Amino acid sequence: MKIWLDGQCFQTASRNRGIGRYCAELVAALRKANPDIEMCVSFNAALADLALATRPSFENLFGADNLYMWQGLAQEGEVESGYNSKRKLSGVALVHHVNCVRPDIAISLSPLEGQHDPAVPLLPNPALEIPTIGLFYDAIPLCYPERYLPTARHRNYYRRRLDHYAGFDHVMCISEFSKNQLDELVTVKSSSNISAGVSPSLITRLTMPSLLADTRLDKGYVLYVGALDWRKNVSLIPQAMACLPDEHRLSIPFVLAGDHPPSLVDELRDQWISLGLPADLFVSMGLINDQMLADLYRGASVLVQPSFMEGFGLTALEAMTCGTPVLVANAGALPEVVGDANQLFDPNAPDDLADKLARLLSSRDQKGLVDTALKQAETFTWERSESLAAQAIREFARAPEKQETPLDARRRALVRQLREINEPADLKASILAAAEIPPVDSPRVIIDATSTINSKFSSGIQRVVRKICDQSEAMGQFAGQDIYVSYCDDFDGVFGAREDWMSAQEKRPDQRLIPARNDHFLALDSSWEYHQEHAQVFLEARLRGASVISCLYDTVPIRSSAFCDRNLVAVFVVWLNMALSYSTGFVCISKAVADELLAILRAMEFPRPIDIGYWQLGADFSERKPLEAKVEPTPRSMFLLVGTIEPRKGHRVALTAFEKLWREGHDIDLVFAGRYGWGAHDFVELLGNHPEFGRRLIWKNDVSDEELQQLYADCTALIAASFAEGFGLPIVEAGHFDRPVIASDIPVFREVAAGAKGALFFETGNADALAERVEALLDTGLPESEDAGMDNWPGWDESTRQLLDVVVNGKWYERYEPAENPSLVSEKDTGFNPMERIVADEDRTFRLTVISPVRPSDYSGILQVVVAVTNESQAVWPGVSTYPEQPVGVSFHVLDAAGEILKYDNERSHFPMLVTPGDTQYLSLWIPANWIEKGATHIEIEMLQERVAWWGGAITLPINPGGRIMDKIPDLDWLLDLSADDGELVG
Repeated sequence: MKIWLDGQCFQTASRNRGIGRYCAELVAALRKANPDIEMCVSFNAALADLALATRPSFENLFGADNLYMWQGLAQEGEVESGYNSKRKLSGVALVHHVNCVRPDIAISLSPLEGQHDPAVPLLPNPALEIPTIGLFYDAIPLCYPERYLPTARHRNYYRRRLDHYAGFDHVMCISEFSKNQLDELVTVKSSSNISAGVSPSLITRLTMPSLLADTRLDKGYVLYVGALDWRKNVSLIPQAMACLPDEHRLSIPFVLAGDHPPSLVDELRDQWISLGLPADLFVSMGLINDQMLADLYRGASVLVQPSFMEGFGLTALEAMTCGTPVLVANAGALPEVVGDANQLFDPNAPDDLADKLARLLSSRDQKGLVDTALKQAETFTWERSESLAAQAIREFARAPEKQETPLDARRRALVRQLREINEPADLKASILAAAEIPPVDSPRVIIDATSTINSKFSSGIQRVVRKICDQSEAMGQFAGQDIYVSYCDDFDGVFGAREDWMSAQEKRPDQRLIPARNDHFLALDSSWEYHQEHAQVFLEARLRGASVISCLYDTVPIRSSAFCDRNLVAVFVVWLNMALSYSTGFVCISKAVADELLAILRAMEFPRPIDIGYWQLGADFSERKPLEAKVEPTPRSMFLLVGTIEPRKGHRVALTAFEKLWREGHDIDLVFAGRYGWGAHDFVELLGNHPEFGRRLIWKNDVSDEELQQLYADCTALIAASFAEGFGLPIVEAGHFDRPVIASDIPVFREVAAGAKGALFFETGNADALAERVEALLDTGLPESEDAGMDNWPGWDESTRQLLDVVVNGKWYERYEPAENPSLVSEKDTGFNPMERIVADEDRTFRLTVISPVRPSDYSGILQVVVAVTNESQAVWPGVSTYPEQPVGVSFHVLDAAGEILKYDNERSHFPMLVTPGDTQYLSLWIPANWIEKGATHIEIEMLQERVAWWGGAITLPINPGGRIMDKIPDLDWLLDLSADDGELVG
């Protein structure tokens, strides 16, 4: 037997309310107890983000192949727009979708969804080819129409939905009260009470240590759990507590928990205070996790549920299961759940509740009250509810040979309904086509190369993309899956790249690639500027059941923003949040980057599981070519630094170290091989004016692969002086020429140094330490234990296979799991922010280090200074993307020669995301050069939390640019035209 479930109640506001919790527990119980039954669920793509949020839970329950998607057209609630043609067409599309799934029975978990949202639940329809069961919770709006059905549209919506219950083959009710209520309102074919139970996870959490230990809430309190709307009657509780004897009135806290609008909480707090109750005894917990809920239940002296009406009374049952006495209103299903008249009160009488509260709080027979609650709670279990539900499902499920209405009659009913809907024929055709179940073709690997295809440059990332795509195209298939190189630079979708994928692309319909179930969409490229276009692609791919894997090359923009263009940092942060929202996994270019990402996810308390992997990049020279000896070999040792000229690469550190070595009499060469990059104009000018430039200081601005091979072959050692990297390809390439490496001591260099002949490491950014390592290598060579001579790094063919092994075969490094794993979260919620508070004094422990002096920047009229900040506390510090009102960062005060402050508040530099304990991040401060004309001689650099406090420990630094301050971008073509030949400059 195959059961189909309408999953829209997990996509609306119901997901965090009683209906969503009820349905989730019922479905889980059915799945566990009935392994012989195939179960499937469908989601509405009109509520796309929450469709994604629910997928992981149901994939675990049913398997990915039993999750379906259909497209509704409604854009707002039925109350707002009425039962219009788009809503009607959506309902017909859902019927067609269910028929295409071909279950034996369909269950509409919440037929009243869609009042104020785009949900269009499954309702009885003559075109349905299978029996249907609906769930009924209560008819509270009809009992209080002036409150819940104030307009004709409200009343029409509710009456229409309620009348549809007559068409279900069977209705399952959540209590005897709700069953009786339904039978009075609608003439149904058949109904039953399946009741409810308590989540097994809540019972499990009762064995765990309480989160309330050593807090003011561990000594008893009056508890309310639930919403704050009118029928919940919560204002009765403060009225009753104000009538208690002083011994309770002035000492017992009132605690409320739930997802409450601040305005309603403030209204309730104002009432509490106006009644003369102590303000500090009013405690609002807000939306809490499951463990905290269990702790609140078992720590309470009593739970009060004063509702005018409830269809069941789950919070009362949960409290009873936790051994907590309850007092509930004698209304709705609450007496049925509690089962004891002594625990009931009149919801319109505060003095009645006050009397019951006083007696309960003063009772010495607390154990008797607990035993009574536990005994009653044992009569309500999900095993019992599941058994009753399964019995009804098996009874009413379709037996094909007993189908009463001919199939063609049902199809005629569908056609007739379509004709009556006033919408264009092509829209009707497309929406029905989208409702059908797409065939499962052979899975594919779709590799995005958008940025590289559209770029004229050849950065490190683009080099990787080209190598991987070339190798992938040469393979054609991997593990039986076809491989496609693709691009997407607008909202038209994804297109397969032409055979010569680096040439201009043409978007033809036959080139369109629509990710489907079991496909793998690999976002290989650095297409950060296309984050909006790719968000659409990621979303559609996920909705169709494809995996989406984003590639992370490094965390430099968020951990070392000082070494990046400010616009790049902003774009990267937006892209990363988008990728976190929609990706099923991240694949990183090194284990070090994977570890950095995992640390970030844990710090931000990312709320959903996600796979994290890494692979080894290939080396350009995996097969060495024979190299001709130089005609006039230089007698000097030559040290090589390969990489774009930019601050992050540490060229200035290397030059400072070699200046020291030259002064000490070492006759050695320092060669830079790399193009002029961002933030380098000041350093490039320094190079051009250096007395050793063209002699022992050489810059190869633009080298071919052949020239670079020759440099590797000729060098004494490679220097890798970067402050931050995602990989370290030059280290690997040097290893293919048996050349040792002197590298800054960052984790990724430790990792990739396995591909070098041997490695010596120095403190990052310390020129003296680098000079000492160079001297050691010249004097004694590598230590014997480090002179391994390894040459085991993969070429690009093997690198590509490693990457595809992760993406296709699931060879992940680690699966991140949140500490608290809610079943329903918003996919766009990239993490509960632990920093929505002031950083405490004890958490403001840091180390602040100046990395570069004040010097001209690449921006006109602006000076720059780079600082390193190390978080030496045990707390996570927030950056601008986690809590924009109170980010942590650095700023400066401007001083004159007398030490007087010319300006205290200046531009801030905030951390782009967050700073984990022990992490060091690099920030830039930008200082207007015109302060020099105003008499400024120094700046004081100090940490702060925005809108909270300056942290002290300021560092004073002179404003001494030591170079030309730009009033425009300088023309450095004269220097870029220079090239080196055998150590001599020409040009």
